[in-house]
Amino acid sequence: MPLLMAAVMGIAFTSCHKDKKDDTTAKLYLNGSVKFNIPTYVRPGDIYELTPSGVSTKEHGSVGYVWKVPSVSEVSDTTRKQNDPVSVDGTYRFRVPNKPGSTTITCTAFADGYYNSTKTVTIVIVSSQESLTGATESGETGVFVDSRDRRKYSYVTIGGIDWMSENLRYMGGYDFDNAVALRDIFGGYYSWNEAAEACPEGWRLPDKNDWASFYASVSGNEPAEDLLSTFEGISGKMMVDARFNDDRLWEFWPDVKITGESGFRALPFGYGIVGENYSKFDGYKEYAIWWTADLCEEAPDKAYYRYIYKDKGDLFLGNAGTDSFVANVRCVR
Repeated sequence: MPLLMAAVMGIAFTSCHKDKKDDTTAKLYLNGSVKFNIPTYVRPGDIYELTPSGVSTKEHGSVGYVWKVPSVSEVSDTTRKQNDPVSVDGTYRFRVPNKPGSTTITCTAFADGYYNSTKTVTIVIVSSQESLTGATESGETGVFVDSRDRRKYSYVTIGGIDWMSENLRYMGGYDFDNAVALRDIFGGYYSWNEAAEACPEGWRLPDKNDWASFYASVSGNEPAEDLLSTFEGISGKMMVDARFNDDRLWEFWPDVKITGESGFRALPFGYGIVGENYSKFDGYKEYAIWWTADLCEEAPDKAYYRYIYKDKGDLFLGNAGTDSFVANVRCVR
């Protein structure tokens, strides 16, 4: 009898174990990956309609979506359940918080029997009034109002010439990383062909003589006979020790002493390379670059620009294509 009971118990144990295994179903992976679009740089108060896409079940069925934005709420927001009608597309209406800084946006797609699929992006909230600090600590001569769009520009008189102490922000050209929110802070990025026509009435692009006068006034030295040469030892007098969203723009380098005493207010906002349906921006926190009015005599499809590099004390001269390279603009009068 004990042997029979043991056999029965063994059969029962085996049977129970088998049933448990049958009840366990492995989850599947959703097809594709979650997609939604929002600029990297955004302005406080702007509203974006974020519509998710890119995922489905193996049977090409629908999925649900849930969103999480910690800076807005600790509670997740489900914008679509798996079995909602097709007309419910899971769009999330996002209002950018008012405080400059960074935040994340996470969208998770879910479906019964499937692992979740998640996408997280980090956006940077920028304010023309609050994000850039320390840039106005150097002196200015006055303020000019561009009659075309009513934007205001500080300017400083150097060597008898008025120089804008901010990058031109007039329409046209490009925005850094194609982020409209950055124009009022970084300025516009123009090809030379665009820059030649961009300055307000009464202002113009500075030519080699203007830059030579600038150098003589800031350095106290006469420039070399060749005005298209490096101007030594003045970059620190042009730079200003500013911060963007509390991030220091010019790193410390022993060869560069930042005083900002010229009032020019140079900031390292980089440059861009552009083409048909193409743009790439680089040099942020490394280069400050401005077009000159001068074309290259040996290559008329190129023009000169003046630039500062983060760890060098000089103001250099470079050249680039008149329609493929985009840089900031400072106008003079």
